[in-house]
Amino acid sequence: MAVEPRRVMEHKFKKQERPIERPLIAPQDLRVHRFINSSNGLAEIKRLKLALRPALEIRNRAHRKILVKLQQQLEKIESEFNEIKRGAKVPQKYDLATRQVTLRAIRQILLRKKLIGDQ
Repeated sequence: MAVEPRRVMEHKFKKQERPIERPLIAPQDLRVHRFINSSNGLAEIKRLKLALRPALEIRNRAHRKILVKLQQQLEKIESEFNEIKRGAKVPQKYDLATRQVTLRAIRQILLRKKLIGDQ
């Protein structure tokens, strides 16, 4: 019984007639998306929240009050980022720089309180 040679599938090598349809992201929104998906975006928020969790059990009420405020701030930014990541439209005057500064400030506070190590 003779074995037929394999045929190269032609359709794999043909040029695509129509472009791949992707939702268009405006250039200013692209910066927001890039930041959210980078290691400084949602990943950083998760790291900071993990560092805060054991610290919230501190007995010192004033200290704990500050940490609770930081946690609320992180959750607010995280919810915004998740909505944008899921496909919600980026608000017209979305201030990404403020969010970046807030995250950096929270990180500095946690570093000073020795809740996270310097990386």
